[in-house]
Amino acid sequence: MGKITIIIKHLGLTDIGYALYKQIENLKKEYDVSILYEENVQPFFNFPCSKLSIGRLWQDQTNDGIIIATSLYSAELVYKLTNLKRKIFYVWDLEFLWNKKDFLENQKIFNMLPLVTRSESYASCISNYCNIQPSVINDFNLKEIIDEYRSV
Repeated sequence: MGKITIIIKHLGLTDIGYALYKQIENLKKEYDVSILYEENVQPFFNFPCSKLSIGRLWQDQTNDGIIIATSLYSAELVYKLTNLKRKIFYVWDLEFLWNKKDFLENQKIFNMLPLVTRSESYASCISNYCNIQPSVINDFNLKEIIDEYRSV
């Protein structure tokens, strides 16, 4: 059984939360799935897996599975972990359009981890923004992410 850790902004009502909720039930038979959240809000979905604060990221560095960051902040944290081998930055939101970091900081983060986006239009935006061509896996298809990055 492999381990999959997904870092999201919060457990409230979001489209990424809904996408995860629909898939985790099927995956938990084969994988140990955990969700780490950056902000503590009242959960909307009853995820059928462990839900922990992002602070636990530093305590579980023996993770031999896949860890998926979904924000610039979480991608930077995941990059700094020393002994996790399969780290991915899944760009769910084009937060570089509205967050306060500058271009050079964003580009540095985009270059840290393998980059995956949720659609061709997102990939085009990132390519135009910082000349990086990310992979595309539509709408957070976890099974496809696992198959693609299991042995990276």
